Amino acid sequence: MTKNQLQLALIAAGALFLLFLAFNTIGGNGVLSSSETVQLSSKQIQRSVNRSFPLSHSSTQVNINLKNPKVILKEGWEHIAINLDLNLSEKKRRANRTVFKSVYNGKVTLSGSLNYSPKSGKISLKDIKLRILNSKNINARKIAQIEKSLIPVLQKKFSRYPILRLKGKQFKHKLNQLALNNVEINKNNISLELALK
Repeated sequence: MTKNQLQLALIAAGALFLLFLAFNTIGGNGVLSSSETVQLSSKQIQRSVNRSFPLSHSSTQVNINLKNPKVILKEGWEHIAINLDLNLSEKKRRANRTVFKSVYNGKVTLSGSLNYSPKSGKISLKDIKLRILNSKNINARKIAQIEKSLIPVLQKKFSRYPILRLKGKQFKHKLNQLALNNVEINKNNISLELALK
């Protein structure tokens, strides 16, 4: 074998090796498999959210009840919204006894962004915010009370009942190697891109 033939053979072998590597790192759809895509339908999300409600919470001054969650997804949003029925009762003293009197019945919108925990595989809501609809019927002090009482409770609840818990068998990579890279929301579903850290 001449020197030129040897060089050509080495080049060909190198090219074949590169093709082999590419074949093993590219998924069947022709995209580099350093990321994974998870699709969540609005029905899946609604079923998950339903597990957290109805929710009741009492503090020293107020009793709060939330029920009838309805998930709202809109294209271009970076968060999930949930409309809920809210009942607020306030502690009152009457004839030497304490009673809770209903002071507000209405709607509240809860919203939060999605968080992925590599350790547990949970996709849950974080940075929860509340907005009381028809807030003219309730004063600012009570709104602040509701937010202060409810947000930590809701955060804990959504951590316990995540939107989804991923299982390692679903993916090419270990879950603790992935991080949430991108979220796309439209009217009917959410597309989550998990990429290698």
